[in-house]
Formats: sequence, structure tokens, C-alpha cells
Amino acid sequence: MSDTRALVQTFIDHVANGRALEAFNMINEDGVYVLIGKTPLSGKYHGRKDVLERFLGPIATWPSPPSLTFGEVIVDGDKAAVRASGTGIGPTGPYSQPYYMFYIKVANGGFAEMIEYLDTVEVEEAAYGKKLVSA
Repeated sequence: MSDTRALVQTFIDHVANGRALEAFNMINEDGVYVLIGKTPLSGKYHGRKDVLERFLGPIATWPSPPSLTFGEVIVDGDKAAVRASGTGIGPTGPYSQPYYMFYIKVANGGFAEMIEYLDTVEVEEAAYGKKLVSA
């Protein structure tokens, strides 16, 4: 098993077993985490501390933080793509995310970069009570 695959599998195991803190502690001190979109939670987080405080902190307060199920893992050298789905209960409603994709770049025994691709409308509805309406 490659180092990249082993590290990604450890991340998956942590998240799948409700150990989000351990999972996100795998981000390097100088790593970058990106949540796509324009939601209040979206953006670029710089370093492990920023990720844990500004990203994971708010999610940890949800009545039922997202629980993820993982599928395919594709590894190419120091990069991986991980497919997942998840459900939870946000502050303003249910959260159902059938299609997640994580891009992960490994360096120095941890994650140098992670980009989380997801349906941002689900974040807006579950976390902020916003609804998509026809114009």
C-alpha cells in the first residue's frame, strides 16, 4: 500500500468512525483546505489551526454533524480523489449530500492540500436556512 493510500485510508477511517478532529489533524500545519462555493462556510483555510477553528468548529455545533460514507479512492502518486456521501442535521434543517469529492495532496506525512467538492445548496439550507427559489 502506498503512503498516499495509507494516509487517505486513515483519514477515511477517522471520519467514518466519528473522529473528525483526528481526521482534520492530518492536515499539515501549513496545509490548505478549500470548501468550494460562496456559502459563509466556503473558502480557503490556511493551516490546521484555521481549519479546526473556522471550519470544523461551526460544523461540530450542528445537532447531528454530517456522517459520511466513502466509496472509490483513486490514487496517483502523492494525490488522491475520494468519493463520499453524507447526511446530518444542521442548525436550520436536514443535510443530505449524495455526492462529495475530496481532492487530497500528500506531503511530509500529512495533507498539504484538500479541496472538498459538494452541493453548496445543501450547506445553505441546512446551516443557514436559505432556500433556492425560482426567479
